[in-house]
Amino acid sequence: MHIFIHKTGVMHSMLRYLSAGYVAHTSGIVPMSKIIGVSDKLTHIYETEVSKFVRARRKKKGLGNAVYFCYPARDGVSFQFFLLLSPGKHKMRGREQLKDASKKRQRLIFDDRYEAIQLPQKGGVSGDSI
Repeated sequence: MHIFIHKTGVMHSMLRYLSAGYVAHTSGIVPMSKIIGVSDKLTHIYETEVSKFVRARRKKKGLGNAVYFCYPARDGVSFQFFLLLSPGKHKMRGREQLKDASKKRQRLIFDDRYEAIQLPQKGGVSGDSI
């Protein structure tokens, strides 16, 4: 479970996963009193806390991997959470309404002020920015 305190930490981590292909995403707001229970439930159901070795094996089999991020919302009484999903078959597909961060109108929005966009670079390699 990735519960961050600093905005820069959560933004940096999410960008790392976005640039690695975790472009399917969903997010939400959870009251502070329920964040531990919701976080435990999401990490358990979607197996977001598996090791990098398990992620690699799942990827080789054509299965998707999910990651979970959580950050205190600006209102000070709730948390914002993000679930990012890599390509492949995964139980999150069909259970959650997923957006595609690579599409202009479905980009990942953070803190209602920052938007993750993919910028083209020379040589066909792309980079991400928030």
